[in-house]
This record gives sequence, structure tokens and C-alpha cells, in this order.
Amino acid sequence: MKRFAPTLPRTLLINMVVIVTVSVGLFILLSLAFESWRLDEERTDLDRNHREPLKQELKRQVDGTVAFVAFKRSKLEKQAEEELRQRVLEAHAIASHIVKTYGATKSPQELQSLVREALRPIRFAGGKGYFFATRLDGVEQLFADRPAFEGQNLLTMQDTEGRYVIRDMIKLARRQDEGLYRYTWSKPDKPGTHYRKISYIKRFAPFNWFIGTGLYLDDVEQQLKSEVLAYIEQIRFGSDGYIFAAQWDGLSLSGPAKGKNMLAVTDANGNRVVERLISLARQGGGYLSYHMPDLQGVRQGVKLSYVQPIKDWQWYIGAGVYTEDIEAAVRQARQEMLLRLFRTVSILVFVLICFVSFAVWTSRRAAQKIAGALEQFSRFFVQAETGAAYLDPASLPFEELQTIARAANHMVEERKRIEEDIQQQAHRLALEVAERQAAQESLAVSKQALEEINATLEERVAAEVAANVEKNRIMFQQGRLAAMGETMASIAHQWRQPLNNLAIMLQSLLFDHERQELDRATLEQQVGIGMEMVTYLSKTIDDFRNFFLPDQAQQAFAIMPALRKGVALVQDGFAGYGVALQVSDADVGSTVGYPHEFARAVLSIITNAKEACLERQVANPTVTLMAERRGSCVVITISDNAGGVSPEIMERIFDPYFTTKQKSQGTGLGLYIAKMVIEKNMGGRLSVANSAHGAVFRIELPAGGAALQ
Repeated sequence: MKRFAPTLPRTLLINMVVIVTVSVGLFILLSLAFESWRLDEERTDLDRNHREPLKQELKRQVDGTVAFVAFKRSKLEKQAEEELRQRVLEAHAIASHIVKTYGATKSPQELQSLVREALRPIRFAGGKGYFFATRLDGVEQLFADRPAFEGQNLLTMQDTEGRYVIRDMIKLARRQDEGLYRYTWSKPDKPGTHYRKISYIKRFAPFNWFIGTGLYLDDVEQQLKSEVLAYIEQIRFGSDGYIFAAQWDGLSLSGPAKGKNMLAVTDANGNRVVERLISLARQGGGYLSYHMPDLQGVRQGVKLSYVQPIKDWQWYIGAGVYTEDIEAAVRQARQEMLLRLFRTVSILVFVLICFVSFAVWTSRRAAQKIAGALEQFSRFFVQAETGAAYLDPASLPFEELQTIARAANHMVEERKRIEEDIQQQAHRLALEVAERQAAQESLAVSKQALEEINATLEERVAAEVAANVEKNRIMFQQGRLAAMGETMASIAHQWRQPLNNLAIMLQSLLFDHERQELDRATLEQQVGIGMEMVTYLSKTIDDFRNFFLPDQAQQAFAIMPALRKGVALVQDGFAGYGVALQVSDADVGSTVGYPHEFARAVLSIITNAKEACLERQVANPTVTLMAERRGSCVVITISDNAGGVSPEIMERIFDPYFTTKQKSQGTGLGLYIAKMVIEKNMGGRLSVANSAHGAVFRIELPAGGAALQ
């Protein structure tokens, strides 16, 4: 089945319809999303505007009540302390009045009895408060709620925390006359159970007593709870708002269900309301919406409550309001919002239909114009195949098609120009082919000449290599002769002193013989000394000869002994010039190489250092040779205090025939040969750097024949 390709007008029409439909559809969806979002916002605002004021009022009422309780509790202990002090002062005043009134007519025992019986019946704090009196030796004089203790010594009585209560009170009375004392004590109606108690005592000097009273803190707190509940029951707000209180075990303390345990009571939906309120309170408080449980005389309906905990009492304080009127207003407003949303959707759908219809009509007209223009293009390209052709851009309906027409006209013109260029290129190509043929003939002649040169190249390279080898041999020989000359100068200086001594000794022998004072023993002694000098001079000659013998092959040798042999040849020469030569006595092991060449290389560096010190006339000239072992490497440093190497010659210092001395004083081969021996022959490294005092030559050799890292 033949498949027809899509036409441009039809494609344009379809695309236009799709684009308009999708665009308007997206606009409608975005509009619906915006309207939905606005609906949610209005719904939230509606709930907020109706509910938030009520929630704030509930929170304000409950927070105010909880704050009142906190305030009363903060003052509770201070008020109790002040009440106890006032009561004790009253009892003290009563006792003082009795002593003052009857002191002249009654005996001390009678006065004490009058005071006891005057204070015994006095009660306060709802019957919980009473007076007691104790002599300062510990004998109880008055115990209003436990008369059985009167007359007993209670010094050994302790509370549950181990405090000696009577002893502490006696100390308090003796030390400051009056004051507060805290301890634990049992209640008469609850033996075996101890409660926190606070007492106030004051010393009564006429009888050597202290009089006191006390209150159980839980009795004081119970009294405060009663005051709080009485305060809560008086609070009203709004049309039917009130405050309620209950314990965490479900017992209602105020409100419609006062005195009942509401923990298991459920609302119309089966929810255990009180249990949920308690859970909220344990978590720090919050709001709860519920249906009011069925209680006699209480209005039914949906209610919103807010609760806050009083954790120390295990209470929760709450307030609630009915929300049915609010819910009705919210529902009405939501219905109006939904109606407005429906109208908006209807308008948007109508707009979509209108836009699509207009897009179809517009696209159809544009497609017809494009079809006519494409027909013109088709005729143009048919004409362009056979010859010149031209398409008038002004005859086309759209600017884009006019641009394409101009491009097509330019393309036809460009094709004609390219054909002409191809003809010219063909002519030039023919000329280049002729030139290349001539170049190939010339190349053949050059190739023959190159082959003749290559035939003699190997012979010339071999001759040049032999010349370089001979040059290096001559340079090494020159360096060895120069070192030999320098060493000979040192040996000459070294021989001068023994020869002088030998001459003096011979003259002494002649003088002693002329004076007939020469005996055989003296002669033998002087001959022995002379022979030692001759042996020393002979050994010096042997050391010099052995030192300059060429090494036949590489061998393992100890580094420091080889260096010391070379140094020994010039040490006296250094001393003669006043140059201190310091040599390390460390044992750094051995290496593999040419011991004589190595020693001569080091000797060349040492000699250069000495000459630098003498040339620059430094104070206390010193050359130091140090050696140390670093892993598989031996590092030897030769340093001086002659000021260092000039940066201008630092890179050239190891070049052959480079010297800073006069030609009669140096060949410029010493350091070059030293570098060749150490790096080429022994696989080491030789470098130079400047320190704060002078030049430092650094030699690195592989220890024991290992490769240098």
C-alpha cells in the first residue's frame, strides 16, 4: 500500500490546531489550579477568621488560669513560712504575758503548766496547725497532737532522712534564737508515712525552752488546690464558656461532671474524650475537637477545647466552646466558593472552543497561500535543471518564503560561478602535473648524490668517535699530570722538614767527632734516627707512585680509607699554607668503582677549595670533608669558607678547560674529570651549591654496589 507523504499546508493546519488547543488547555488547567489554590486559601482564611479568634480566647483563658496557679504556688511556701513565724510570735507573746502577769505569785512549775495549757488548744490552718515546746536539754514540754511524748527526752529522735530533729532545733535556738527548720515527719492519722514539714521555732528564755509550730507542705498545697478550684468555678466567658479542671486519672474536679471519673466516657462517635484530653496535657497541651458526651443538663454538640497541664499536681486545666454555628457559616461559604469555581470553568471552556475555531480558520487560509507559493517553487526548480531561471520574491505571500526565493536565485547564480571555477582549476591542475614531472626528474638526481654521501658516512662517524676518545684520553692524562704536579708540590713541602732535620743531625755528628765527644752509642742512636727519616721519605715516594697508578678494573673498596690515603699526601701542604683541612672519621662503608681515580677526583675538589681560600685571603681558611650513610646511598660533602661560587659561572664550573685562574696556574680539567669519574665511571652524582659561608660540593655514591636512586 502506497504511503503518501504529509503536505506542508496540512501539517501547518494540524500543528496550529494542536498548538492552540494545548496552549489554551494549559491556560485553563493553570487557571483551574489557581482557582483551586485560591479556594483553599479562602477556605483556610474562612476557618482562620471564624476559628482563630475562638482558639485564641480559649488559650488566653486557660493560660491565664495556669499562670494564676503558678503564681499562687510560687508564693505558697513564703506565705506558709510567714504564717508560721506570726503564729510562733503570737505564742511567744502569750507565754511572755503569762510569766509577766503571774511571775510574782506562781512557782516556775505552775507558770510552765499555765503556758502549756494556754497553748495546747490553739489550732489554725484548718485545724492542721498546733504548737509544741521543748526544753533545751531535749525534754518535750508540749506536744499538742501527741501528748504521750511530753516529758520524754527526744534528742535521739530522727526523721526518715536521718536528721536529729530536736538536736537541730536546739542548735538553731541557741545559735540564732529563732528560725525555720525543714524535715520529714509522720501525721497522727497516717502513722508510718512521712511528709515534708516546715517549722518555725523561737527561744523562750524564762523557761529555757523553744516554742514552735509547723505545717505539712502537702496540707498547705491541698489548701491551695481548694482555693484554685474555687477560683476556677467562678470564671465565665462568652455566652457559655467556662474553665474545667481534672486529674490525669480521669477524676473531674470542676465543671459539669465534678466529682465523677470520666476516663471511660465516650462521645457520640465512640471517642474517649477525657482520655484524649489527658494525652494532650501530658504532651504539653493543645486543641481538641469532639462531640460533647451525654451528660445530664449539658448541651450536646460539637465542641472545641484547649488544655494545659499542671504536671506537679497531675492536673489539666481546660476551656471549651461549641462550634456548630461556626461550622454552618463555614459550609455556606464553601458552597459559594464551589459555585464560583464552576462558573469560572464554564467560561474557560467556552473560550477554548472559540480559540480553536479561530485557529482552524486562520490556519486553513495560511495553508492555501503556502500551497500556491510551493507551486511557484516547483516550477522554478524544473526550469533551473535545464538552464537559467529566476523566481520573483515579491510574488510570494510570506517574508520567509521570499527569503527562500532569494536564496534559491543565489544558489543558481553560485552554481554557474562554480562551473566556471572548475574549468579554471582543471587548467591549473594540468600545469601543476607538468611541474611535478619536472620536480621528480630533479629529485632522482639529488637521490643519487645522497646515496654517495651515505656510502662514506660510517667511515667519517667512526673517525670522529676515535678522535673524541683520544681527546678524552688526553684530557684525563692532562688532568692526572696536573694533579700529580699539585701533589708533588705538597710532597716537596712534606719532605722539606725531614731533610732539614737530617742535615742538622749530620752536622751535629761532625761537630761531636771534631770535639772527640762522639761515642758509639750516640753514633748508633743518630744513625737509627736518620734511617727512620729516610724510611719515611721512601714511603712517601711509594705512596705517591701507588696513588697515581691507573686502576685496572672496578673493585669494591672502603670509601673513607681511600679518601684518607689521598688526603695524607696533601695534608702537610695545606698546613704549610695555613689552611685547616678537617676530615670526618665516620665509617660509611664501601662502594664499587675505581679507588685511585675516586681519591684523585676528591683531591682535585679539595685542592680547588684550598686555592679559593688563598686567592680570596679569607680569615681562618678551612676545608671540611664530611661523609654520612643515608639508606642505600653515601653522601660526601666538601665545603669551604671562601664565599662560594659566582652565579655567573655556576652552570659552567664542570665544563672542560673552564678555569678562573691564569693559564699558567690551571688547566680547567680538574672538576670536569672529577665529574666524569664519579658519574660515568662510578654511577654517582656530583653537584655544587652555595652555603652561607662558601661552596659545597656534594658527591652521592651507591653504597655497597647498589644502584643509586
